[in-house]
Amino acid sequence: MEIFEATLALLAAALLLSAVAGKLAVPYPSFLVLGGLVLGFLPVVPGVQLDPDLAFALFLPPILFEAAYYTSWRDFRANGRAIASLAIALVGFSTWAVARVADWLIPEMPLGAAVVLGAIVSPPDAAAATAVLRRMHLPRRVIAIVEGESLVNDAVALVIYNFAVAAVVTGHFSISEAGTALGSTIVGSLGLGLFIGWGWTKLAGRLIDPLIMIATSFLVAFGAYLAAERLDLSGVLSVVAAGLYFAHRAPTALTADARLGGSAVWRLVIFVLNALAFVLIGVQLPQILADLKDYSIATLAVDGAVIAGTTILVRLAWVIGVSQILRLISPAKRKQNVVNWREATVIGWSGMRGLVSLAAALALPETRVDGAPFPARALVLFLSFAVILGTLVAQGLTLGALVRFVGLDHDSGDEEEERLARIAGANAAIAAIDALAENPALPKEVLDRVRYLYSARVPQLSSELQAAAASPSHGDFADAVRLAAIAAERKAVLALRRGRSIGDTALHRIQQDLDLLELAIKSRRRGYSQTTWIDLSDRAARSAQAPQPPHAA
Repeated sequence: MEIFEATLALLAAALLLSAVAGKLAVPYPSFLVLGGLVLGFLPVVPGVQLDPDLAFALFLPPILFEAAYYTSWRDFRANGRAIASLAIALVGFSTWAVARVADWLIPEMPLGAAVVLGAIVSPPDAAAATAVLRRMHLPRRVIAIVEGESLVNDAVALVIYNFAVAAVVTGHFSISEAGTALGSTIVGSLGLGLFIGWGWTKLAGRLIDPLIMIATSFLVAFGAYLAAERLDLSGVLSVVAAGLYFAHRAPTALTADARLGGSAVWRLVIFVLNALAFVLIGVQLPQILADLKDYSIATLAVDGAVIAGTTILVRLAWVIGVSQILRLISPAKRKQNVVNWREATVIGWSGMRGLVSLAAALALPETRVDGAPFPARALVLFLSFAVILGTLVAQGLTLGALVRFVGLDHDSGDEEEERLARIAGANAAIAAIDALAENPALPKEVLDRVRYLYSARVPQLSSELQAAAASPSHGDFADAVRLAAIAAERKAVLALRRGRSIGDTALHRIQQDLDLLELAIKSRRRGYSQTTWIDLSDRAARSAQAPQPPHAA
């Protein structure tokens, strides 16, 4: 009961800190870690020891699954070389660099323990990356590379981590065995994840209740992870593969209400898990320091700063250096596919560490096979925390300022693609209506009205594509007026409910329509311009009394 109450208290603190972070316009992962750090030193807050197995099994599957679901497979493939450079080569190089620096800086830390430390802090965190980057208007390529990297690098780092820990515990290590294990792990994990994703799509086609569809999507995430771990494969890669396959088939496997409801449910769950995870990271420090009484605070601070600085600088130097080399050696027609120095700087600064690194550090065994203590375990744990704290705070809080400083602008590719898709969809709908019109038994006036709804969208969307680079018009003012009108309408409806003129059922239905319209307007203000169906429906209704449009005559 005490654990349950402590968890609820931490969750409440996490939600409150998240709200404050939103008011202060700072990334909530960074703010939550700092808040958890403060809470951890308060005497009234009970110590909460994060179980590493529970952390991996509870937090990772849904966070990775959701990140994979919203990852564009097209963009992932297009940036595959850059993602592989970061998720595989950079993870290995970071492990080596951190190990060498730790071995030089801390004489009492054996090289094997230093390699373990390097493997722990080498992978940036998927939760931190998505939580921070999705709140910024960044080029699509930058987001695709950072999020794509975060989906793969955990698996690579954990394989290195497992072999490094085994080498320290048993005193045996084989490069050939490690390479073979890495290859078989990748192939087996991806195959298992794809199989589970495929099996779910077959099941979803037989389901009717959208709530059951949404619930089974969580089973896919947890099932892919746990099945892979039981088979000594990578749960991370298995979840990612299942999530990518799930995203590919969801448009046809799920019903519309399951997709709409599932999106809301998943957003809520991921937010709660992220908030709780980052607070739990912060509250671990007092317990970590309790095992380091023989070290002075000044020594720990210097060692932590050096190791954290190494992880940050190695990544920054790698990304900028590799991108510039690729631009120099790439043919002229391919240079535009290589990130420029602005994008490379932002990608290099987006290496926040998080839950995976902390859980891996906490999972270190207490002793070796001969009964001797695991060398420098407490120090490895502290330095891992120092890297997590340093990257989440130093990089998370300054990433927005860096984006503005280098002048990295948001590209309009997604908006243009959305308009093209809407035009194609509207034209396809018109063609389908025209085919129905060949049946003389169908009422012509209904077909004409529906056709008008679609045909009115095409010229407006086409003009938006042509005027994408034009100066702003009165659209912002019109949106502000319409938002004010919606607020007034909502207030009037609430007044009717308070006066008992309408019931809650009518209120909820009207509120849903108003909320959807408000979201559509706000989406357009963020750059996704579109004609709302309510406007078009009003035009169609007026057309019944007014002269018919040419195509409906």
